[in-house]
Amino acid sequence: MEVSTRVHWENNGYWAELGSRMAARQTNISHTISAEDETPGFAIFDFRWGVSVGSGIVLIGGVDNIFDKYYWDFSSVKNLPSVGRNLHVSAVVGF
Repeated sequence: MEVSTRVHWENNGYWAELGSRMAARQTNISHTISAEDETPGFAIFDFRWGVSVGSGIVLIGGVDNIFDKYYWDFSSVKNLPSVGRNLHVSAVVGF
């Protein structure tokens, strides 16, 4: 079971969002797929923001996996972990 949540706030061209993704421990495994095994539960938290700087340009940034949680989900082959903390910044131009 997996649950995603987002709390979004906007005001005068600014916005911010706090999100999470949580998965319960997975013990119901397939015996016909050899790479599948039990998966521990996890909770990941993200923060994103944006600001309108005029002329259709929006700066967007964020931190994914804020606490740098080491995890993998049920579909990870050989329990290959998902990426750790990520920082990102971008500019979006609308026309």
